[in-house]
Amino acid sequence: MATCGVELLQVLARAESAALESASVQISGELDPATPVRDDVTVFNSIHLEFTLRGVTDAEANHLVERFKRR
Repeated sequence: MATCGVELLQVLARAESAALESASVQISGELDPATPVRDDVTVFNSIHLEFTLRGVTDAEANHLVERFKRR
């Protein structure tokens, strides 16, 4: 998911002619066996992505991340 996030942000930035120089993402997940999401397979209860974007303004970065979240 992290690699896809970086790739998608680059695609979104290119489509908007945003001057994105670099993007990185850290991913963490929570797996709580006491409260499974599904009984048949193991699924994370939550996932957190933290993006670091360079070359764009804070407003542009927020916009790109919001577009990513809607995908």
